[in-house]
Amino acid sequence: MNLEAHGRAPGERLGRVLTCAAVVAASLLTLWLAHADEVAGSGISLRTDLGSHVVAIRHLLEISLPDGRILDWSHQWFAGYPSFYFYFPLPALLIGVLSAVVPLNVAAKAIAVVAPALLPPAAYAATHSAGFDRLQSALAVLGTTAFVAITTHFGLGGTVLSSVVGEYSYALSLVFALLYLAALQQAMRGAQRIPHMGVLLAAAALSHLVPTMFAVAASCSGFRSAQARRSVVAGWLLGFGLAAFWAVPFLVRSRYMGRIEWPFTLDPAQLLPWPILAVMPWTAAGAIMLWRTGTRPGSFTLMGAAAAL
Repeated sequence: MNLEAHGRAPGERLGRVLTCAAVVAASLLTLWLAHADEVAGSGISLRTDLGSHVVAIRHLLEISLPDGRILDWSHQWFAGYPSFYFYFPLPALLIGVLSAVVPLNVAAKAIAVVAPALLPPAAYAATHSAGFDRLQSALAVLGTTAFVAITTHFGLGGTVLSSVVGEYSYALSLVFALLYLAALQQAMRGAQRIPHMGVLLAAAALSHLVPTMFAVAASCSGFRSAQARRSVVAGWLLGFGLAAFWAVPFLVRSRYMGRIEWPFTLDPAQLLPWPILAVMPWTAAGAIMLWRTGTRPGSFTLMGAAAAL
């Protein structure tokens, strides 16, 4: 019997249990911050965008899908408006599926609450697949939890606050993007993950464009070898091919979208809110250390950080 291996086994199992407990605790904390206990109520706060989302989803379920369409024209609001031509359909479809067993209002709130709670396990999957050990991946979970708990800026997509007021599509897309990067890292080690990569990238694109752009930029780290390059390109082709039914009409008609005139500002408080600014020195220090080691995780992390910036 290999006594050294036998001695490591209990510690290995304990490490796995503690890591799993940390990820579960992070998700439970996120659910608590989102007041998941209030999901079962039938009402929706008038101070959020959830009500407007429910109006569009009801039209999708009652009129568009029975007619075999997702992209449609709705007369339920304003003087009529294009339904899901300029907004992401996958979260609405997920809410529609859930509404088969619970009321639509409850389904919408459940997705809004669950979406950010999925970010800690998705962050663990992405970092662990990139080659980090369990402790380092658990630290990524801790950082993710700190991010989703930000309550000072509701415009930061992916946080609990932004999700429960109606920005749940961003959180879902970020989850799919992280899982896509996890599959990419496995493909870079020779695993057959192209179908997974394609489906996850399509899911990210059909949920929100911004995390999808981050994921595509970070996946460029796979261009260092011919085998990984083929996996990356094949994943892109499959993913964007699956999303083309929505993405192509969106791009063709994008000139008809309303434009939000965001005021130009150089105010550091607006460009870099203090909760993000507070962790940037530690992030930069960790990225530099990883780069100096020349490890694959260092390259992966820096590509993701550059994309996010």
